[in-house]
Amino acid sequence: MAQGDIIAGNGLTGTFIYSVHNNKLYAYNFDAETEIEIPVTGLPTGETISYVFNLYWNMGPFGDTSLNFDHIVIGTQKENTYTVYLYNIRGGQPYGTPIDQFSGEGKLKSVRYVCQLVVDITAMMGPLYGYGPCFPY
Repeated sequence: MAQGDIIAGNGLTGTFIYSVHNNKLYAYNFDAETEIEIPVTGLPTGETISYVFNLYWNMGPFGDTSLNFDHIVIGTQKENTYTVYLYNIRGGQPYGTPIDQFSGEGKLKSVRYVCQLVVDITAMMGPLYGYGPCFPY
């Protein structure tokens, strides 16, 4: 982790902090006090991992929990093209092939989820109680 080029935390399902070193994804588990390499399937060779983020939505008791998700977002760069891969999480680690991906020109700076629901004061206070986020942050 100390040698990582990119560092990201897991905000919802685990006690992990992720890092990327030599184009490989690693996770440090605070509970087990161990660091492991996490193989990531579905990434083409020749692309450099340039972004890692844990993106999630948790309605908590305030709404339709079928909308909940928890994804590891991995962004790659190849010349002037970025590609974003979204993975489901199992045990704090990405698993399987990407559930979605998209590409664009330029360099990826950030990925955020924009709430598709009407947000009221109760929903905005959700993160204070361990739910949310209900708006981009």
